[in-house]
Amino acid sequence: MDIPYVRKLTTPEDQKAFARVGATAFVYSFDGEAFEPRTQQQLAESFEECYGYGNPVSSGMFVHAYDVWFDGALTKATGVGGVASLPEARGSGGIRKIFETLIPDWYRDGVTFSILYPFSHEFYRKFGYEQVQKRYTYKLPIKSLGALPQDRSARVVTDYHELETMCEIFGRKNNLYIKRKGDQWHRVSEDPWKDLNYTYAIDDDAFLSFITRKPGKPGEGMTMVVRDIAFRDEKALRGLLGFLYTFRAQYDTLELPLPPSVPLIDMLPECYDVSLEVAPRGMGRIVNVTKALRQMRYPARAGRFTVYVTDPQIPENTGVFRVNYADSKATSVLKLGDSPAEVRPEELTEVLVFKPETKDEDEKPTGFVFRKDWGEDPEPLADYMTYTSSAAAGFLKESEEKKAKEAAEAQKKAKAEAAKEAGEQIPDSITSPVDLTCSIQVLTQLVLGTLSIDQALYLPGVSCPHPTALRPIFVKKDIFFTDGF
Repeated sequence: MDIPYVRKLTTPEDQKAFARVGATAFVYSFDGEAFEPRTQQQLAESFEECYGYGNPVSSGMFVHAYDVWFDGALTKATGVGGVASLPEARGSGGIRKIFETLIPDWYRDGVTFSILYPFSHEFYRKFGYEQVQKRYTYKLPIKSLGALPQDRSARVVTDYHELETMCEIFGRKNNLYIKRKGDQWHRVSEDPWKDLNYTYAIDDDAFLSFITRKPGKPGEGMTMVVRDIAFRDEKALRGLLGFLYTFRAQYDTLELPLPPSVPLIDMLPECYDVSLEVAPRGMGRIVNVTKALRQMRYPARAGRFTVYVTDPQIPENTGVFRVNYADSKATSVLKLGDSPAEVRPEELTEVLVFKPETKDEDEKPTGFVFRKDWGEDPEPLADYMTYTSSAAAGFLKESEEKKAKEAAEAQKKAKAEAAKEAGEQIPDSITSPVDLTCSIQVLTQLVLGTLSIDQALYLPGVSCPHPTALRPIFVKKDIFFTDGF
């Protein structure tokens, strides 16, 4: 008997077996006689792969490879879908074995993020995923849009290529927005009058795709359900909303998904009839901490911080990372060690000094200098602002405190030299805490912008001695990936 193992499902037998698993799990009819497996060429050309476990296959999932937008640039991601197991195989660890095999492979392949739509948030947290997207859906009478401008031209779109530039602009502002490939444009119908799935472009600035929901009970009117939307800027969104007002003779109600930062309720003259539903949707996880921290957008002002993160699935992600940044981007991301105990104190406590302004034209330009460059006389530094690796800011100590510190350091040095002469080994110890300690799940939320640093403090296992210093770094951002995969 063959031993079950995790594998890519490429043979006709494996494909058919997993199709049966999916039909059982998602409750739809499956005709084994009519099933046609993909050919090797079709498998090679597809952007999705199927992985399974068991012999015959009893558990499996689809994995989609694509690029997503993250802080204004594209990065590699995987999308997990179609996760299914036969009822008799549930609880046996098949899905766990697949994740434990694939996630380290994604790291080696240079993937930055992985996302999925969960059936259970608790289940996927076992594999490092966390809820990162909330879906904001507005429900309102279409007549309430009457005050918005209705001077934009609109046209029906049947070729998705017309929308690619617009979506790229929208994606740069919305984390995890997918750079779609052919099949991922399925909501743009080539025959909308037949499919009743309409896509309209408003000039070249915005578009939306919608379907119709018929009345569910007497007295209810027709509902326009927007399933896909993108816009260049605030003006383009107002033009799109004004265009929707022209449908008031056909539809009573509009259901509209929007990024969290759009204040739709404040844009309308009358908002008593507007309701907003906020629901958990997509989950995600950082696959490569170094890549995510390197590609993240930072404050314009230079600084640095350290974070200790734990990731049970990817050992390379577990450790203390030091990030230096300037001009809104990381200048270096360095892993100092696998745990705080392995990090030398000077790697965490090295002090940089910043002079905010220059009083004399002959003085050196404003910037950072290391402690070793201060010189023997510390007095000229009295007006400088200091930054430690813990990102805390403050002014230099008074002279009495400096003298006390110097005396303590001299005593420590003398003690170390005495111990060395005695043949004793002096272990390194961290004299100041790292700025942030958290799990891979929390770091994913902070990096993507689901949470601010102050919100993260409510979560278990998060330690941040000085959240004020990290507030400009970990801020809320729009996350919007309604297009799916």
